[in-house]
Amino acid sequence: MRKDDLVPQINQHLDDSNEYTKYVICSENVELYYKQTDRIDASKIYKINLADKHITSHPEVSRNSVPEQLTILNKFFATHI
Repeated sequence: MRKDDLVPQINQHLDDSNEYTKYVICSENVELYYKQTDRIDASKIYKINLADKHITSHPEVSRNSVPEQLTILNKFFATHI
């Protein structure tokens, strides 16, 4: 059965996780999901808010954040390889 609220599980995984930096890419334009990101322990993540007028739904966050995703990946590989 699917859980309705994943935030407690996310916070638990953050407590148990390694030292690598964690990112959450979201948009304040998608109000429901953005409010949920406020419940994630902010001391354990970097929250990237895409205040982009073209983002109006949750699926649009991913396709409109490719440069940010690539920057995060490049930073990771530059410091861990």
